[in-house]
Amino acid sequence: MLVVALWDGMQRPVFGTLYRSKIKEEGCIMKKLLALLMAVAVTFQLVTPVFADTEGTEETTAPTEAVVETEAPTEAPAEETTAPTEATEETGEAAEETVEDIALFADNGDMIASGECGKNGDNLTWVLTVDGTLTISGSGEMKDYSSSSVAPWYSNRTKILSVVVEPGVESVGNYAFYACLKLTSVRLPGGVKSIGMSAFQDCAKLTVVEIPDGVTSIGRSAFDGCSGLTSVTIPDSVASIGSAVFSGCSSLTSVTIPKGVTSIGGSTFYGCSSLTGMTIPDGVTSIGQYAFYGCSSLTGVTIPKGVTSIGQRAFEGCSNLASVTIPEGVTDIGWCTFESCISLTSVTIPKSVTSIDGAFRNCSSLISVTIPDGVISIGQQAFQGCSSLTNVTIPEGVTSIGLEAFRDCSSLTSMTIPEGVTSIGSFAFSDCSSLTNVTIPGGVTSIGDRVFYGC
Repeated sequence: MLVVALWDGMQRPVFGTLYRSKIKEEGCIMKKLLALLMAVAVTFQLVTPVFADTEGTEETTAPTEAVVETEAPTEAPAEETTAPTEATEETGEAAEETVEDIALFADNGDMIASGECGKNGDNLTWVLTVDGTLTISGSGEMKDYSSSSVAPWYSNRTKILSVVVEPGVESVGNYAFYACLKLTSVRLPGGVKSIGMSAFQDCAKLTVVEIPDGVTSIGRSAFDGCSGLTSVTIPDSVASIGSAVFSGCSSLTSVTIPKGVTSIGGSTFYGCSSLTGMTIPDGVTSIGQYAFYGCSSLTGVTIPKGVTSIGQRAFEGCSNLASVTIPEGVTDIGWCTFESCISLTSVTIPKSVTSIDGAFRNCSSLISVTIPDGVISIGQQAFQGCSSLTNVTIPEGVTSIGLEAFRDCSSLTSMTIPEGVTSIGSFAFSDCSSLTNVTIPGGVTSIGDRVFYGC
């Protein structure tokens, strides 16, 4: 060891202080080195059993935890981050499996929504699946709904493509499938007894409907506005067809009304502009107002003997209707019943009819008409606008000719008014520009304004 002696001002050596400092410093280094060697030795002894004995998992757990505690700054973060990484991978795998399961289930008809729709609550249930099928099952009658209290699937109505009503269901409720705009097909079971009002109203894409045997009634406006409906089969079990049932079915070309039906309600076939033929069964006794209004493709119709009344405007606007047979049993032909049937060339009015009011107005192709002896009144506008009418014989029993009864009959050349007539309404023969001769009997006591204006 090198000893350096220094002399202070008092001529004394001062090396002792430097020597003690050097020894103290070397001692600290030795202590640190010894502590490090001991720590390495202890660590080696604790870790070695982990590699030496793989079967003693439980025995090595505690020492491993002890090491983690002593080496917290370096070991703990590594172990803490391992678990979350594994969990994330497991979660990802689970998510992938779930997506695959959902996709597989969706292919088989995944459920969008479901609930109850029975008259008694849970007696009927419904399920809507992603393929657009609404299935109704259970036993008994369906609940009736309205335009303000809609069916439970109404909010999903644009997703409904087909409806399957399973056996056991006994009715289709009011407004059940109202405005299901994308509905194309319906399957009804044999047990259904009634179809409620507006049940399929405004289902514009519905093309075909088979009403099963057993149905006895079809409610008002049941298929109103089904503009895509081309054909419909009504079974013999149906006894009642409500008003406007097929109103606005502009693509409907043919329909057979069963024998059991006794009346055709108002506006039943209103606006069925593609309907070409119609056979009305013998059991029908009345045809409601507007029943065939605007059926512009209808070429002929036979009204059976049992019919006693034809409602107002029943055949108005049937522009291709060329022939019509009115049976003897009819006592009342309503207001404007055949108005604007511009292809109608001739008509025979039965003896049972007693009055005619506007019935043939604007039938511009009507050439001849036979008015029976039973008629006592030719009402207002009865033949107004029949511009092709050349000759009319008014029977002896007629007592009055109404307002504008023959107005605008521009081809009418002569008119004989019978002795029994007592009054002629205003404009009765106005604008009959071809009329050259009229005989007014002595019994006439009242002649309205401008009776022969424009003649």
